[in-house]
Amino acid sequence: MRALIYVAILWLAGCGSSSPVNPGSPILDIEVQIEGLREAVEVDSVFWDARTWIPTASGQFEISGRYALTFRNRTDQPLELRYDLRFLDRDSFLIDVFNPFNLPLRLEPHQAGREGGDYFIRADEPRALDELQTMLVHVVAQPAP
Repeated sequence: MRALIYVAILWLAGCGSSSPVNPGSPILDIEVQIEGLREAVEVDSVFWDARTWIPTASGQFEISGRYALTFRNRTDQPLELRYDLRFLDRDSFLIDVFNPFNLPLRLEPHQAGREGGDYFIRADEPRALDELQTMLVHVVAQPAP
C-alpha cells in the first residue's frame, strides 16, 4: 500500500521537480556545532538552499542543493578540521547527513578557508521534502599534525 502512495505522489509531482523543495518555509535555519578546539575555529558566512528532488529506484527521495561556508582559524597554530552537514526537519529530527570530500581541511594560523559545493541527501518519507528546515554544520577541530 505504501508503494502505491509513493507512485501516486511521484506521478502527480511529475517524477521530480526543479522548483524549490521547501516553498512553504522560505527561511532555512542554520546551526553550528563545534567539538574539540571550540574556541580555535570560527564558522561564518553560512549559506544553503534546497534546489531539487528526484525519486530513487529504492523508493527514497534524493534532495540536492548548494552550500557555502567559511572557516577561520583564530589561533597561532595550524588546525585540522573535519565537518559534515546534518539536515533536520521542523522538529529537529535528522533526515540525512552529507559528508563532503577532500577532508580534513588544514588551516594555517589565522587563515580563513571557504568551503562549499553541491550536497545530496536522501529521505525515506515524502513529508521530509516539505519539512526540511535546518542545516547543522558539525565541526571537529584539532591541532594539525
